Amino acid sequence: MRGHLYLKLLITVSFSLLCASNGTAIRCQSPEKSTPDPPPSIASTWEGEILDAKRPIVTQVDYVQRIVRFDTSGNTAWPLTLSSLHAGEIDFASQAGNFRFEFRGKKTLDQIDGTVDFADRHLPFAIRRLPSLPKPQNRVEAWQQDIAVLSSRFIHYDRSFSPKERDVFLKNLQTLNASLPNLPDQAVMVRLANTLALARNGHTRLYLMRNRTQVRQLPIRVWWFRDGLYIIRADRQNASLLGCQIRKIGPATTSEAFTKIEGIDAGSATWKRYMSSYFLTSPDILFGAGVIPSSDEEQLTVSCKGKDHRVTLIAPPLQKTDEPDEVWHDLAPTFDDHGLIPALHSTNVPLYLQRPTENYWFDYLPQKKVLYLQYNRAQASPHGASPSQFKEMVDRAIEEKHPRALVFDLRFNTGGDGFIAEPLIKSIAAKTPQLRVFVITGRATFSAGIMATGQLREWAHATIAGEPVGDGLDFWAEGGNLILPNSGLAAHYANGFHNYSTRIYPNIQPFVRLTVDTLAPGLPSEPSWAEYLAGEDVPLQSIFNDMEHLH
Repeated sequence: MRGHLYLKLLITVSFSLLCASNGTAIRCQSPEKSTPDPPPSIASTWEGEILDAKRPIVTQVDYVQRIVRFDTSGNTAWPLTLSSLHAGEIDFASQAGNFRFEFRGKKTLDQIDGTVDFADRHLPFAIRRLPSLPKPQNRVEAWQQDIAVLSSRFIHYDRSFSPKERDVFLKNLQTLNASLPNLPDQAVMVRLANTLALARNGHTRLYLMRNRTQVRQLPIRVWWFRDGLYIIRADRQNASLLGCQIRKIGPATTSEAFTKIEGIDAGSATWKRYMSSYFLTSPDILFGAGVIPSSDEEQLTVSCKGKDHRVTLIAPPLQKTDEPDEVWHDLAPTFDDHGLIPALHSTNVPLYLQRPTENYWFDYLPQKKVLYLQYNRAQASPHGASPSQFKEMVDRAIEEKHPRALVFDLRFNTGGDGFIAEPLIKSIAAKTPQLRVFVITGRATFSAGIMATGQLREWAHATIAGEPVGDGLDFWAEGGNLILPNSGLAAHYANGFHNYSTRIYPNIQPFVRLTVDTLAPGLPSEPSWAEYLAGEDVPLQSIFNDMEHLH
């Protein structure tokens, strides 16, 4: 999620005029050639925080390359101008988008403390010199360095761990450190992910799949339905498995396998169920979690057309990527997932699966007198209407059609910028109680999707249908990624508190505050495999039934 204007600019404003990429690294040119050379006492990389009480901004300052990063993953690099150096005082600036950040600090040993001015803000900052890591001699030393980054830098920036959880986190890392010689890399990755998940916070995680793919995945896609785990996509070689129910993975039943991998990510029980759709198709993760005996193949016991049989799928070569991948897309036959064949026939596609790649869209259902709005991603559409234009279109449709109800479908909204939909939601809320509002949520409703659900619940008194959302009413989000130096794995720290419940936290200043009694569905519903295959939208039908009952 992103909130304040300056944070949004850091992420969304193009820096092509200031920086250039050669495909592997970002190079930035300083706008002032007269910038003095940094003395040896500061000629290195420094890292710390701009101390905003609602959400600190982790800042990395590289005095050698003359760049500033307002995250730690290197996704954005802005030119640094070093303007003053005298008697331990250091003044420098960075032009990020439309904002100029003016830093004034005092160096003491290996720390620089001071204040930063940008826009109309005046905040303290503190940065420390990052230690230089020697080249690891072997895989054990490489993992040890990665673990050291988690036990020092990561835990310093993350706010989601309670003091007790923090102690357990550090002890687990110590135990893992000692066990490295006896563990395969897959087991190390799983244990690191389990350790980050000790925060019991969905945003605090090690990226292995979904946002980044760092492990091998079989050429099938799976989904949990009310009656079990089914194969919803497969490559041509394994097309005979389409629609088969998975009963066992190796020697374990699907529920036993799920129990062994559910701790890889935190969040609600439904979010763990969503993430398991990824993990249960990765031999690397299943091997690392002790579900199967080899990472090179995965043996499945499947039930196809009433008959059980075993199949062995060979792990393909690893294809790492930083591109996000939402497995819910595979429910929609119109979505092209690298040629994987869908189980659902293209002539039997329900409304909620007809436009999976569009961030937001709506349609009027005249027979039910319902305006159906699907909001799949909290992000401005790269094509089509802007969020403000979309709001005007919805307002106009409500005015012209006079619908009995509006259905706001958030079942697949895994996040983005939580503030983009706020004007639209406020406009809808202003039309109640004349306009009844329903929300559809699901296991993939997460982050900004939960924020929108909370706003609709509080402001529009919405009735919720579907499955529970992917996290609690109160959670830590925002933050950024630390890239571990040797494995390249990204560890996400969370440092902005979202307080949606009625509970007050006197020692925490929330980044976002709502007051919601519950987000549990009043109309709980989950499709079976047969209902999905028949093209039925079970949550939407439950809303129609409720409308008829009240009518």
